[in-house]
Amino acid sequence: MFAHPEGRRLVFLDEKSGTTRTVQTELTEMHSITPITEDGEEVLWIADNGHKFIPTGDSYAGHLAPGRAVKVNLLGEIVQELKTPALKEYTREGWGPTSISVEPGKSSQAGRIWVADGYGASLVHCFDPFGEHLFSLDGTESGTRFNTPHGILIDARNHDSELYIADRTNQRIVVFSTAGHYRRSITDASFTSPSSLARWGTKILITELHGAITVLDEKDRASDLLQSEDEHFSRRGWPNLELDNKVRRPHLHTGILNSPHGIATSPAGDIYLTEWLIGGRQLKIALV
Repeated sequence: MFAHPEGRRLVFLDEKSGTTRTVQTELTEMHSITPITEDGEEVLWIADNGHKFIPTGDSYAGHLAPGRAVKVNLLGEIVQELKTPALKEYTREGWGPTSISVEPGKSSQAGRIWVADGYGASLVHCFDPFGEHLFSLDGTESGTRFNTPHGILIDARNHDSELYIADRTNQRIVVFSTAGHYRRSITDASFTSPSSLARWGTKILITELHGAITVLDEKDRASDLLQSEDEHFSRRGWPNLELDNKVRRPHLHTGILNSPHGIATSPAGDIYLTEWLIGGRQLKIALV
């Protein structure tokens, strides 16, 4: 399941048959999708940043709408929405959620909800399961304020869960306790544009928007999992192709990442990627 490249729709793909079905939503852009199970039913937390690039003729114009953080059922119907926190930052900045992660809860209920406002005020917010805003993080405890906290992940590998934040423009991963206390920052030469995070067994995967996947081991040591050797990032119009003042979808090569954005994994260890460009690209990576 992934977001349609044109926005507004969810796409469900049957891998065995190759057939797809789409579900309409009232959202502008499904920037990230987080599936959880509540009361035995699968629901989806969706971060809608409220901005969608739309190819129009020779240009690539942007459509703007208010950002939203919502929970939907598998029919695309909204069953819960988080309100923009009543903070002074939102008198100056818009609300542009880019990622949502949910703490494990008790019994059949999910726990607290975390929202990264990567395209708005560059804050990370914590809400209770009923949508009440509890507190926010701006990164200053680390010595540097967040700048595009794009992706977040509740890491429950250990009894003491932690919050991992992909602070993209600052080229780092920042780790907080779920009580909101700063713990550490992770930096590495491989971090060029850390964007989204996913658990992969005992490790964590990170998409680098400029064309790579990085893996963190249990001790937060970073290494390259997939690294593009192509110099596509310097291409005019990246992630697309601009030629003769016209913006087009570029030619994509098998085995070379262009602009990896979203990431998820399966219990079998397969990796699923979406790439950000005109028309999008969905990839399944099975490491052997």
